[in-house]
Amino acid sequence: MGDPAFPDGDGFLDGMRAVLMALPGIGVLFDREGRLVWGNEAFAARYGAQGDDIASHMTAEIAQDLMAPDRLNHATLTFASGRTARFSCSCIGGEAGFAPFLLLQEVENSTVSPTSAFVHQGLIQSREERDRARAAERRMREEVARWRRLSMTDRLTGLHNASGFHEAAEAMLRDHEGAALVYADLNGFKMINDTLGHSAGDGLLRDIGQRIMAAIRSSDLAGRMGGDEFAILLPGCPPEELDKVTTRLRSAMQRRFPVERDGDQPTLILAVDAAIGAAMFPNEGATLDELLRLADARMFDDKHRSKYSRRPA
Repeated sequence: MGDPAFPDGDGFLDGMRAVLMALPGIGVLFDREGRLVWGNEAFAARYGAQGDDIASHMTAEIAQDLMAPDRLNHATLTFASGRTARFSCSCIGGEAGFAPFLLLQEVENSTVSPTSAFVHQGLIQSREERDRARAAERRMREEVARWRRLSMTDRLTGLHNASGFHEAAEAMLRDHEGAALVYADLNGFKMINDTLGHSAGDGLLRDIGQRIMAAIRSSDLAGRMGGDEFAILLPGCPPEELDKVTTRLRSAMQRRFPVERDGDQPTLILAVDAAIGAAMFPNEGATLDELLRLADARMFDDKHRSKYSRRPA
């Protein structure tokens, strides 16, 4: 095939001709103006000696688009005949004084996803369209992640819900050699709901959730397991520190609500505190379910031992 863009005898082009001739499939070289430089025998056999079917569709704009730093590695070409083919695109530098070249090699039975190569002005999708597609894909991934976070979050307290806590806690246990699990239940919560209403009960749960988060480390995990029950996982917590943690949590979960009554009756004080149980990983439980069962049982023992009482002040 002749060389319409550069004279014969150029060393770089002679070398590129040798490369193209050695390719097992179709190979063709264009300059940055979109002019056909040279194609190998497989190219000539498929598209003709001058490659009119493809050369007539290559423009300077398209060639420079393919040669841009963020160019696609593959392009889908659409020809005048209506046939399409996938090509790999490579930017090849010439000798001093010569512009770069664009090398296209047809990819037979390509496994490249059609979504990664589009048609632009009869040849390839523009960079702007690619950027929009990538931005749309990124937004979709972010939306999926947002909905996943919402599905794992207790909307009232902002803590993990039971499902979210199980998933995060199991992953945390896999990454740590030791941990403590604390299970807590509110004493007196039903009285708050019955006396002050469910909105007051919801407000109390929100407040307790915030107090729990303030009482633990940022590396710890807290979840509302349902109703007025909470679980806290403390990775790396040694047994000798567990009493300090539970004491801090008891203090954080104590609340007092004064309720004014009619006539000369004294103010009623409604008090809330926590019944707490704990278990150590892995000595007292090798799995999250084992830890939860043991901590829950100890929490009920703590509740039954409690001398908790509510009296008018």
